[in-house]
Amino acid sequence: MSLEDDKKTMSAVRVKLRFLVPAFASRVAPLYFALAWEWGDPNPHIPQPDEIRKTLYGLIDSLGGGCVENGTGGLDVWYIPPTKTRLGSCGLRFTVEEEDEINPLA
Repeated sequence: MSLEDDKKTMSAVRVKLRFLVPAFASRVAPLYFALAWEWGDPNPHIPQPDEIRKTLYGLIDSLGGGCVENGTGGLDVWYIPPTKTRLGSCGLRFTVEEEDEINPLA
């Protein structure tokens, strides 16, 4: 694939991902609210849909030039380039990572 074809492909991927952002952000926002009690902070920062959208757009814009996955704060964007034997794919993802508990007696 030529560099020009690669740029066209990444442009199409970004357009597809950007289309998914508004609905995804609206669905994810309540999850941050629901998880806030788990964070142990009496005044946790709970991102609103607009902030989630802006974050996702920034992550999408960072894809390309060898970067096929990027994420922050539980939000991820990814792209798997096509090969001769499989179609490519891309998507948005929300992940919750468990932090290891520290046992002071261990």
